[in-house]
Amino acid sequence: MRSTRAKNLSAAPLQRGAIPVNETAKPKKKPELRFSITGPKPSPQLVEAIEAIERSFNAEAWFLVHGRDAQSRFSMLNQHVYEAFFSQRAAFTGKRVVLILDSPGGHAGPAYKISSLLGRRAEHFVVVVPRYAKSAATLLALGAHELVMCEDAELGPLDVQIVDPDREAVASALDEVQALERLQAAGLQALDQAMTLLIGRTRKRVDTLLPISLKFVAETMKPLYENIDVVHYTQWSRMLKIAEEYAIRLLQRQYGRHDAERMARQLVECYPEHGFVIDGDEARALGLKLTDESKEISSKLDSLIEILSSQTILGRLVEANHEKANQKDAPGA
Repeated sequence: MRSTRAKNLSAAPLQRGAIPVNETAKPKKKPELRFSITGPKPSPQLVEAIEAIERSFNAEAWFLVHGRDAQSRFSMLNQHVYEAFFSQRAAFTGKRVVLILDSPGGHAGPAYKISSLLGRRAEHFVVVVPRYAKSAATLLALGAHELVMCEDAELGPLDVQIVDPDREAVASALDEVQALERLQAAGLQALDQAMTLLIGRTRKRVDTLLPISLKFVAETMKPLYENIDVVHYTQWSRMLKIAEEYAIRLLQRQYGRHDAERMARQLVECYPEHGFVIDGDEARALGLKLTDESKEISSKLDSLIEILSSQTILGRLVEANHEKANQKDAPGA
């Protein structure tokens, strides 16, 4: 039998702050985090920046970032990237989503489908461009309910890039399409010059000189027109039309049909090269409605620039166990 002293000690209440025997408190281990599709192990700095972005936009942060280390199947905006986002559609359905978009582009079709998917399923879809969203990435951004371009960010024209096997190089579809337009303009200018010259020197009537001038211009321009491949011209013209029609369908949700057609046509046809810089001022002049970034977001996104330039990040932050459980269903797993 235990002594009275032992009983008293056993019955005595614990003092505040006392630790029971064999019940030593253990610090709660923070869950390991991963990106739901692909990406590096997130650093504390990256997690802090993501949390700040989510607070600022009151939305869940998703990433579509193509870095220099791009994996083969996720190296650009392509069908693999679309399928990966589509497989996780339940995660953003009915939620406010902010997409950090940093990409040189890729294929128009998958970009359109990702933008439409987020636009349809998310309650509110925000695109934030820290550095650049060029080509097909610009197309994706056009479908957002809200577009944020950081101070040094840029978009790009939508003229489709095609691998030309004859030249063994990537070329803009606009090169061949605009070549015909330039030839037409040059032919009309040559006709004006010929008529002006002949009228001034011969003093003859216009109806007498016009057939002569037309024949001269036609014979001059004929060799140039013969170098145009009609099949190539038709194919590349259709490719440009695809990009334009995708842009119209995304833009008209926010701007209406008329403004959507105008902006889409400008993005496809009115810039001299594929790499042309469309910064915030140019985007506003084009007619795009941009949301000004807050100072907090600006500083957080600036801190991400180094990470964005070197890493490919797709998806959102999830706990490691959750991510592993879903890897079996991920495309290409």
